[in-house]
Amino acid sequence: MSVSLVDSLVFAQPWTAGLEGSAGPVLIISAAMTALNYLADRTPARTHALPSGSAPPQFLQRLPPRLRGADLYALEAEDHYLRAHTSKGQDLVLFRLADAIAELEGIEGAQIHRSWWVARSAIDEVRRGDGRASLTLKDGARAPVSRTFARALRQAGWF
Repeated sequence: MSVSLVDSLVFAQPWTAGLEGSAGPVLIISAAMTALNYLADRTPARTHALPSGSAPPQFLQRLPPRLRGADLYALEAEDHYLRAHTSKGQDLVLFRLADAIAELEGIEGAQIHRSWWVARSAIDEVRRGDGRASLTLKDGARAPVSRTFARALRQAGWF
């Protein structure tokens, strides 16, 4: 008697036979994590302008010499680097975005996406479409605004 492939697939024990007991706990944990994510008040990391005559932000000293003295428009995370968008052009700096934001106190700005920080004075245009917003900067770069930070930025009067 020969067994065909179809018969062996139909009568074989499914690989999911032992998983029916774990569906409930997985569903409960997933629902709890989703609820926590929605309840968490995610506010963007903000930096504030200092009075005139104050020392410049520490991060500006990390810029390459050709960009020093320029207006900083934005920082964009690219792997382990930051792309600094300035009035004198762009360049990469080996630094973490969270650490850079901590050193940018003195320039009014905010984190608008997990990989973007933007100076408020650098915003040229705000675009909205398909439920998403983006900022066009003075150098022409377009920075996405994540839904996570959009509400807080709207409340702060950024757009």
